[in-house]
Amino acid sequence: MKFEILLDTYTIETEKFLKSYKSADSQNKVKMNVDKFVMMLNNRDYEAAYNLLDNTFRSNNFSSEEDFEVYIKDKCPSFYECNYVSFEEKGSDVFVQSVELKNVNSENSMRLNVIMKLGENTDFIMSFEI
Repeated sequence: MKFEILLDTYTIETEKFLKSYKSADSQNKVKMNVDKFVMMLNNRDYEAAYNLLDNTFRSNNFSSEEDFEVYIKDKCPSFYECNYVSFEEKGSDVFVQSVELKNVNSENSMRLNVIMKLGENTDFIMSFEI
């Protein structure tokens, strides 16, 4: 028997993704990372999304991964597509990306301001306005 497994695109970064990321400017790197985060939320992969959060932000707002999951399920109960609204540089490798998350099942949408610090290679940490 021959099996092919296709994982989500954030668990194992493909050669194509790595090449695109490496050649991208900071704004596009932030967008690519926000796409990963939204994909995690759409896949209900709360553990992976929780692990991307800045430690201070996480400890100040969510005492556990379960608290984060409850918050996300309350605020983002559906599946979303991401539209990028504005981008701002806040300092050395720190950026604010404002996005509109549009519910794919209705006309509802929500605004989210993501604060992101880019790290080495494809690493990053993030928080968002609550």
